Amino acid sequence: MSVSLFFLVGIGGAIGFLSGLFGVGGGAVIVPVLYEIFRVLGVAEEVRMQLCVGTALALIVPTSIRSYYAHKAKGAVDDAVLRIWALPIIGGAMPSAASRRAASASNWRRTSCVMSPQ
Repeated sequence: MSVSLFFLVGIGGAIGFLSGLFGVGGGAVIVPVLYEIFRVLGVAEEVRMQLCVGTALALIVPTSIRSYYAHKAKGAVDDAVLRIWALPIIGGAMPSAASRRAASASNWRRTSCVMSPQ
């Protein structure tokens, strides 16, 4: 079964709307939706959750950069705080990413359910 471009654009709009409405990160909404879309597309269960999380992260990076510049233009960014937090965030993300490489698909699903309950 194929998924139409119209359907994907509609889902993307709904995800953006719900994320803005509830004030949650788009990843909390998009990961479960992507999981079902990839299931319909026949993506193997062993890699489905990793693909969902990776896709969500790939969307978060440009969105975060755009948000940073928009807030910076309005004077709503404290660069001193950003500099203080940058290294600890990167330092925490590295071991997390390394541990996730070894995680099974079932661990990915459980973690996703715990971190973003619907």
